[in-house]
Amino acid sequence: MSIGTRLFVWVAGPIVLLLLCAGYLEERSSRARLRDELAREGRAISRTVQLAIEDALRDRQLDDVRDLVDAISGYERVLGVRLFGADGGHRYQSQSLTQYPFLNPGSLERVLSTRELVEWRRRIGGQPTISFLLPLVYRDTVIGAVEVIQLESYIEEDVRATRRSIALLTAVMIIATGLTVSIVATLAVARPIERLVATARAIQPMHEEDSPKRRENEFERLDREFREMIARLDAASRSLVAEQAERRRVEANLRSAERLASVGVLAAGLAHEIGTPLNVISGRAEILLRRESSSIVTENTQIITQQVDRISGVVRRLLDFAKARDLQFRETDIHLLLGRVHELLAPEFSRRGLHCGLDLRADLPAIWGDAERLTDVFLNVTVNAMDAMEVGGTLKIWTDLVSAADSSAEATEEFVVVGFDDSGHGISPEIVDRIFDPFFSTKDVGHGTGLGLSVSYGIVTDHGGRMDVDSSPTQGTRMRVWLPLGTPSRPEGPRA
Repeated sequence: MSIGTRLFVWVAGPIVLLLLCAGYLEERSSRARLRDELAREGRAISRTVQLAIEDALRDRQLDDVRDLVDAISGYERVLGVRLFGADGGHRYQSQSLTQYPFLNPGSLERVLSTRELVEWRRRIGGQPTISFLLPLVYRDTVIGAVEVIQLESYIEEDVRATRRSIALLTAVMIIATGLTVSIVATLAVARPIERLVATARAIQPMHEEDSPKRRENEFERLDREFREMIARLDAASRSLVAEQAERRRVEANLRSAERLASVGVLAAGLAHEIGTPLNVISGRAEILLRRESSSIVTENTQIITQQVDRISGVVRRLLDFAKARDLQFRETDIHLLLGRVHELLAPEFSRRGLHCGLDLRADLPAIWGDAERLTDVFLNVTVNAMDAMEVGGTLKIWTDLVSAADSSAEATEEFVVVGFDDSGHGISPEIVDRIFDPFFSTKDVGHGTGLGLSVSYGIVTDHGGRMDVDSSPTQGTRMRVWLPLGTPSRPEGPRA
């Protein structure tokens, strides 16, 4: 329903109700007024008839009485006249009353005894009437009574005319109101709303399938269009915010990549510069160990050798990170590598009061990979797990064969999965996405370089696989290494 139609109903409805109420009150007032006028007129006619008949009876002119009765009966508002004797018997009546007998003997007795005017209303022949009953007196003696019956039907005619006038006035008011409301709604409401709707749609056109299934008025359409416009603006705002965040992330990654490239160049040069002095220091320490027998010299020389080996390991990892090295791919037994790692680290597990268990799938096939580099990966992940656990902690190393559908990977081949589940302190969600970044470490200063997982991730990536982690504080950590069962996509390429 349009707003113009609603306004018309809202405006015309009260007007119609007001006119109906006014018409009803006017009808009642008019009906009462006409009845009073008719009663006064009836009383006057009855008094005139009474006097005329008394005069005629006094002169013994009965024929004149009959003529008078017939003449009065011809009056347009008088239905008829009846004459009664002093004993209440019927003496004469108008022809129009022949078929309507007198039915109020009580009133007749009252009039004859009290000489008072009595009047009453009833329907005769389907018409409303009012009857006036008066005594006839001759020489102070009641000699009879006369009844004058007057019609009230013209009151109904007047009421019907009043109703027609009210109906006509109501129709005129409704038409005038409808035209006024239609013009005002069109000029002041509908057209401005259509312009607002067009402006809202201009932001993003509405698709055909988005059109409403039912007819809407102007305000409902405007409300819907504004809500859709707000939704489109909100979606555009979210999209813009997401694009800006993605752009900032890409820019940050680009700056990080540039910094890492610079660090890589610097690290490569620094490693070569440090490597030669380290070799000299290591050689001199070995000479001292062979020549000196003093326990103090031997102990200090061994410390020097250990620290040189530690620095050499850091330099080697820097070179692994900064310098491309070719991988030597061959058929590799993952269980054999894990067995070596377990055997190598078993004394350290025992020394720290930790437990390491193996849960290896029996029918796991061999993969195509670099055994030495994968051993470094497994060693690094295992050592990180050891460092994250307290005394009494447990590390479970397991293997499985998972299809691409199970792993949600994009490749179609199967994957060998190597899992490391530790009972350590876990990793907080704020930093879990950064653990594979170069030079990022959760260990105390002096206990890690932040290159182990980064180098390991690069090795696994060069094998065509990936690494992921699932961890939460106090709940331990699960680290998984995914290695493709078939030939990797870059079997002989250098690692970037």
